[in-house]
Amino acid sequence: MSTILPITLTLASPSAIDTQTHMLFSILLTLLLFFKTNSISFGRQVKHWITFNEPLSFCYLGYGTGVNAPGRCSNRSICPEGNSTTEPYICAHNVLKSHALTVALYRSKYQQEQGGVIGITLDAMWSVPLTDSPAGMIIQLIRKYCLLHA
Repeated sequence: MSTILPITLTLASPSAIDTQTHMLFSILLTLLLFFKTNSISFGRQVKHWITFNEPLSFCYLGYGTGVNAPGRCSNRSICPEGNSTTEPYICAHNVLKSHALTVALYRSKYQQEQGGVIGITLDAMWSVPLTDSPAGMIIQLIRKYCLLHA
């Protein structure tokens, strides 16, 4: 299994994305070149490709709460800069766009010859109430909400 995670894709600041479209385009081209090089070099051995591993961990936790890299958020007691209301969505948008381009490249140029598959790894919070009572279900929902919004 191989994971392709271009850190520079998420490090582009929102102002750079808004004002310098060529920068984002350059990052996407770099990702595609990186993937093409890996497909050519390792395609016979690697049959399961992952474009991104758990984007929630770096989009929401990196740009929403600031607890993970790059440490951007709206809370100035935690982060020196960032906007938690827009940046996680910009990050997710760029992840999905680059994932789609990478999948299209792999499927059109390499998949038939190499016989592999490509996807994205998403994380999810699974929870089960301790009891089937309405109170147990409400408590579990509160716990889940607190974990996501802590």
